[in-house]
This record gives sequence, C-alpha cells and structure tokens, in this order.
Amino acid sequence: MPNLILECLPAYSPDLNIIELVWHSTKEFIAHRLFKSVEELESLLHQLLNKGDLIRVC
Repeated sequence: MPNLILECLPAYSPDLNIIELVWHSTKEFIAHRLFKSVEELESLLHQLLNKGDLIRVC
C-alpha cells in the first residue's frame, strides 16, 4: 500500500489519543454538578455534543 504510512505510538500516550481528550473535556464539563436523574445527565451530555466544543478540542 504505497499511500499508507504507519506511525508507532507509545503504549500509553493520552495526548496523542483523541478519545482521551474528549473524555477529559466531558469530565470537566460535568464535574461538580448534581443531577436529579439520569435523564438530566443525558440532557447535559447532549447539550455538550450539540455545542461542538468537543470537536474543537480534537
């Protein structure tokens, strides 16, 4: 495959792993909040996804 370049990443490299950045931002967004129900938490997470802030982090 001439157009494919493999890059070896360290075994644990959260700064290079996009999902780690997403989880970090998500945890910061919901930290120190109390939720009356799971639905309230889900609503807040939907707001985060719709804002587009996670995309800017990546």
